[in-house]
Amino acid sequence: VNEFPVKLTTGAKSAPTMVRYSSKDDPRILIGDGNRLINLNEQGIAVNGWKEPSMASELAAPIRYLHYSGKDYLMAQTKSGKVHFFDRQGKERARAIQIDTHQTAIYFQEGRDLNSCRFIGHDSLGNLYDQPISGSVKVENILPLGGDVGMVNIHLGEHDLATISDDHFITLNASRDVGLDYLLPEPIASDIQMLNRRKEWIGLNAKESDHYYILDLDGQMLDKMPVKGKGKGMVLDINGNGSLELIISDGKRELKAYTLAD
Repeated sequence: VNEFPVKLTTGAKSAPTMVRYSSKDDPRILIGDGNRLINLNEQGIAVNGWKEPSMASELAAPIRYLHYSGKDYLMAQTKSGKVHFFDRQGKERARAIQIDTHQTAIYFQEGRDLNSCRFIGHDSLGNLYDQPISGSVKVENILPLGGDVGMVNIHLGEHDLATISDDHFITLNASRDVGLDYLLPEPIASDIQMLNRRKEWIGLNAKESDHYYILDLDGQMLDKMPVKGKGKGMVLDINGNGSLELIISDGKRELKAYTLAD
């Protein structure tokens, strides 16, 4: 396609990001190449006027586009924990911040403005880290111990964070009080899937079997759970009859479909 393939110096370790600043603007493709940030047009040609900023290290996640108070921000989260904020030309738009790299997982949560955006993460000692863009990090020891604790930022009503440890699924609200405490019939893998936001359905894989569960955030397990499945599932209305189905692999060589009843 046009000028593709584009030659990279050290290679890309995270997925590219496509940004369109407005409906009238042409798309821009942003990708990290080592500690460089490259900006291409849809033809694979370097964008004129781009300053190609140097980052602290290679990207830990794809570039995230933010827009607040009429200003564009290209957020670059690096593996060294440094987070940069660039404008359309690659110049620093806001002061970079440093994230503690001892965290097992780090999630970004958008706010009403740039300063209220925050990074949320945890470590194997049960510490929950909450770091706003503007302000100091808050550390609370409220999670279970262990390196296999799962946590995901669901940010849905009174349920802000969801965690799993062994057979225990817990949600926390914005004040870090428990919203839901649910005991499952077997140990669950740490990978939590926000399966359907409208239905408030969570997908969970059993740790030691090929069972897949769907739990709603009211604390109700869907009928006929568990089903046979492994990995990430997808919920959709396959035949357009208003009934939702779960599509999931069995972890081997079959793709299964189940009709869901909530």
